[in-house]
Amino acid sequence: MAIEISEFTLQELLARGEDFLFPGGDTPDLIPRRMWNLVKANPDHPSDLPVAACLLVDGIRAASVTLPNQTVHFRGQSYPCLWGHLWAELPGNPMPGAGGLLLHQLVRRLTKRGVGFAATGPTESAVKVIKRLGIKRVAFCPRYVLAVGAGAVTRKLIKSRALEKAGVLAIGAGVGAWSRLASQRLRHDAGAYRRIDLDSWNADMRILDSNPRAGHIRVDRSAEFVGWKEAFSHWSAPAMTTRAFSLQRDGEPAGYVNLRHGVHNKLGSMGFENARLLRVMDCITDGPEATAAAVYHSIDIARETKCDFIEFVTNDAWVTQAARQATLRESNGMSVFLLKPEGWPSEIDEEPDLWNIGLMESDGAFSEAPAVDPSTQ
Repeated sequence: MAIEISEFTLQELLARGEDFLFPGGDTPDLIPRRMWNLVKANPDHPSDLPVAACLLVDGIRAASVTLPNQTVHFRGQSYPCLWGHLWAELPGNPMPGAGGLLLHQLVRRLTKRGVGFAATGPTESAVKVIKRLGIKRVAFCPRYVLAVGAGAVTRKLIKSRALEKAGVLAIGAGVGAWSRLASQRLRHDAGAYRRIDLDSWNADMRILDSNPRAGHIRVDRSAEFVGWKEAFSHWSAPAMTTRAFSLQRDGEPAGYVNLRHGVHNKLGSMGFENARLLRVMDCITDGPEATAAAVYHSIDIARETKCDFIEFVTNDAWVTQAARQATLRESNGMSVFLLKPEGWPSEIDEEPDLWNIGLMESDGAFSEAPAVDPSTQ
């Protein structure tokens, strides 16, 4: 049995063409087409690092992984890091365990080159393989949720169409009162800040350069990278739209917030169907008071857009403080796993409280095709 592991840079895949990536017939795609659109548009991917890798058994594609780059920054230094997305054994795989072998060999190659390997929110089966490779969980980002509308909750709890309208009124009154109370708990801190709605989160990124938490480990959030994520989201999830706003205090930038808004097919452990969700993807501010103001205005936007829920997934201490102050519900979240090469600072995998990341998903986890928006019915 001949086993071969191949890495592909963006330039190599562009030179080979889409017939190599998506051959059709019995040969599986090297990577999903939406991931190809993602990696080839990433402005921060070093040209000498692979965007995908594949394991072949006797010439047959058996497993693949997509590898978008998101550099890790700590104390003024930058560390290249590839994040494994859609690591999978391909259809027709002739060898059990091909995916694990691919990951094992790939990670060894990357770390020898001084490149880190990371994953966010892997499945339970993937976690077992990841831990066997010595990849450590370096951070956990809890999920903070607030119900701001009654539609999805009512549809879940009341199955009778005849009673649903009355249920929306009754449940809506309670949910509305609770969300207003949550906002009121943050109103005092928000008073010193002015919200400015933006056409694009890429409009003014000065706050990234003046962020006071230089001692925190952060994942790349350059202006170009955020603009790329926003553009990709429009392509990959047409049922979702982006929102953004900045905060100013005395005419100076104090924070920026990047949001995704859309209809989620099944949301949360209870499986709320066609739930209108406002998901906060990035919240970068210059202090805890500005963060409280950012959460305050995010809740207001969720109510303005008639969402069912607003959601933060973060381990940022300032966001956590504001979420708890507003009594948002804390539930399951997202784990971050990392294997760092020799020479990286020990704090990068030993100090989980230093990790400061925005949500890493690329398509917002919203419907990939427009769903029925219940607010239009």
